[in-house]
Amino acid sequence: MNFGMMRTDMFTPVLNGQEVGILGVGRSVKELAVKDDNSTAIRKMAYFSLLYDHRIIDGVLASRFFGSLAEVIENESLLKEVLKM
Repeated sequence: MNFGMMRTDMFTPVLNGQEVGILGVGRSVKELAVKDDNSTAIRKMAYFSLLYDHRIIDGVLASRFFGSLAEVIENESLLKEVLKM
């Protein structure tokens, strides 16, 4: 679900019927960020929210998915590789 195109920064999606999980994606905006070397940079940032049925998906698995998603989005070469699929 992408509410980002509606100028929404953050939201919590709702599971419908037999859905197991849903990913909420807010809009991307330029923000000041502190890098690992303590320097600053302007980066595009966005909020993501993951809602899932705990009866079906364990929280550890959902956390791993979220971590992997962040890694792919933050790493340009990984993102290009995934988008080729």
